Amino acid sequence: MIFEPFTIKNVTLKNRILRSSIGGRTSYYDGTVTSAWKNFEKRFAENDVAGIISATITVDDRRWSPLEYPKISNDKFIKPLREGIQAVQKFDCKYIIQIGDAGYQTQTSLFSQEADAKSASSGFDLLFGYRNHSIEMSVEEIEQTIHNFAEAARRVRETGCDGLEITASKGYIIHQFLNPVSNRRTDEYGGSVEKRFRFLQEMRIREASA
Repeated sequence: MIFEPFTIKNVTLKNRILRSSIGGRTSYYDGTVTSAWKNFEKRFAENDVAGIISATITVDDRRWSPLEYPKISNDKFIKPLREGIQAVQKFDCKYIIQIGDAGYQTQTSLFSQEADAKSASSGFDLLFGYRNHSIEMSVEEIEQTIHNFAEAARRVRETGCDGLEITASKGYIIHQFLNPVSNRRTDEYGGSVEKRFRFLQEMRIREASA
């Protein structure tokens, strides 16, 4: 069965072999993908992988983690991504872009900045993140982050890729809101399960990328 095609909604993959998300420092220092990124992804397509899931591509222009990973936080990143994706698709290989925002688990930055510490709630963390404490996001900052995801989803569609995946795990910003340990808010974005899910629910990615 592994070599048989299968369909997810309206996307048909030629077999059941997918390459999961793999990170790599394959972008310039502004987040634009390089030819190294395109050639790395193309190597999998050339060897009959049916689909590729990208590294987590950041939706926030300030929180960029790690450095030299791709960005999709501005329209200028669409064209270089599109060119690489088209090179992959020539081998009948589907390309799925994974988007995310590291929040306070941002691991590196050119300079330490307050944006690297933003999270659902304030607190100390000596194991993860560029800083050793997190700063609670304001409602306005939450709304801006939701907008960032929506705009990134639109750009994903404009690259011509075959699917979109959202990072809501591994301690990134969405996970920070879902997890009651890191989300101790008492407003509409914290407390009950329903309120902790509100941040993710309000993104309305399908509508934004339509």
